[in-house]
Amino acid sequence: VKGKISYSKAAPKRTALKITRDKRACNKKLYDQTLLVSKSKGLANVVISIEGAKAGKLKFKDLVVDQLDCLYVPHVSAAMVGTRVIIKNSDSVLHNVHAFLDDDTAFNLAMPIKGMEVNQELEDEGVVKLKCDAGHAWMSAYILVFEHPYVSVSSSDGSFAISSLPAGTYKVVAWHEKLGRKTGKVTVAARGETIFNLTY
Repeated sequence: VKGKISYSKAAPKRTALKITRDKRACNKKLYDQTLLVSKSKGLANVVISIEGAKAGKLKFKDLVVDQLDCLYVPHVSAAMVGTRVIIKNSDSVLHNVHAFLDDDTAFNLAMPIKGMEVNQELEDEGVVKLKCDAGHAWMSAYILVFEHPYVSVSSSDGSFAISSLPAGTYKVVAWHEKLGRKTGKVTVAARGETIFNLTY
């Protein structure tokens, strides 16, 4: 299944983030990551999930989340339960990765050294939100964790692709941190590509 997630309105103006700490180390031109729309109205950072397909032996590769210029990169990720996330600190400042699953702490990691890496297993399904407790209040990211591997995150032009789906008819669930959830239906043939497009 492949397609494009679009935004029906004009692309919003990017809002500059107010940097209140470690200004020398952090990029001075940071912008809000919440609503990213391309010139062709493609919507980035939408998580697309195909519900109801049997996963078989498919697994996710390790997921990498970097702290770079006082932002989390990538801003939105998707993974499967049991995936190992490798968290890096590429900045020369103290960061603290505080991960919440709903209102509960999933993990809380101090990362004071540039080049430091910490591995953490994603044990539970749900929306994991990352925040920095070390004075960088503008830093945030999301990892959506699923029981199956049929998920993707739309790129900067809104495109996405999900491979190895068995033939069948499935519910599609799209998630965006600001715009919420939308659903649809897709029928996948035994061979070839299926196109699924969605507009917020």
